[in-house]
Amino acid sequence: MAPHQYLIRQRIERSKELLVRENLPIAEVAYQVGFAHQSHFTRHFKRLVGVTPKQFLMQQ
Repeated sequence: MAPHQYLIRQRIERSKELLVRENLPIAEVAYQVGFAHQSHFTRHFKRLVGVTPKQFLMQQ
């Protein structure tokens, strides 16, 4: 796995924890894990998790 891909995966894993444990807006979670834009975060989240961050939250 390329270092960039590893970093993206780690950021998404951390974002899943923040989404479940903290009551933060999705844009804030994206910023806290290192994404400059919520859309970029959402694109990677959906690619790796299979659902958008909002859908993920609704499933929890």
